[in-house]
Amino acid sequence: MQILRPPRRNSLLAAQVGWRRMPDSSVSNPGLQNRRDNSYYIDGASNGTLAGHIVAAVLAGRKEATAMKTRVWHAVALVTAVVCGAAIAAGQSIRTEDLGVGKLLVSARDLPDPNFAESVVLLIQYDKEGTVGLMINRRTKAPISRVLEGVNTAKHGSDPVYVGGPVEMNSVLCLFRSQKKPDREAPSVLGDVYLVSGKSLLEQTLAASAGPSDLRLYVGYCGWAAGQLENELRQRGWWILDGNARLVFDPYPESVWSRLITRTELETASMQTEARRNRLEARLLAPPQ
Repeated sequence: MQILRPPRRNSLLAAQVGWRRMPDSSVSNPGLQNRRDNSYYIDGASNGTLAGHIVAAVLAGRKEATAMKTRVWHAVALVTAVVCGAAIAAGQSIRTEDLGVGKLLVSARDLPDPNFAESVVLLIQYDKEGTVGLMINRRTKAPISRVLEGVNTAKHGSDPVYVGGPVEMNSVLCLFRSQKKPDREAPSVLGDVYLVSGKSLLEQTLAASAGPSDLRLYVGYCGWAAGQLENELRQRGWWILDGNARLVFDPYPESVWSRLITRTELETASMQTEARRNRLEARLLAPPQ
């Protein structure tokens, strides 16, 4: 799976994070040049230092998970999927026409790219120029205060940062759940869930937020060129589910993928069983030749 930069023209993301076309020499090292004043990037992250710390935090967190915890989570996921059913997610599909802003992508168990293994991605842009999303289940141990230097994070300094994806890990995006639109520059991506960026708007949002239950901060994002995600769907790399704000702000993000993939596989098995039963009944009820 190729990691690509976001669409550069007339895109939602360009408006939100202040994307500007950079000279060819900057492609391999985007750095901080050519950014708009109202966009927010992590100072010093262009050399990969802070991004490296955040990725290391993710990997360290995974290594701490023991085999026993993994088995427990799978058991919990199975029970939850059976009991909660449609409350977890609905609209299961692999059809490209079901893609869109606010949809969730759930990676298949055998997805070969380690960047997206066991990931759940909320789509925040989908148009003819490409697709952009945020992984919602990659919580790190890095606190917000470590990332947003120079921003007032008094209320949320210890809240964890999430890795939104492997592209532009010096960029910062925020998902905020609010009954009232926080700002005209913050578009809705899923009902009452809004995409927030820019230093001043981030500060306002942090001040208004009650905590992790309605605010998640992401570094980096996922990006696909036009047609690329559709091709991966045809190769059975992803499942599409209807977006769910409760999943976006789930208090146990590490188990979200397990719950969703288990539910998806159970529904698939159920549909296959039903299809076999229908074929069998059709043969039994067919008149003799």
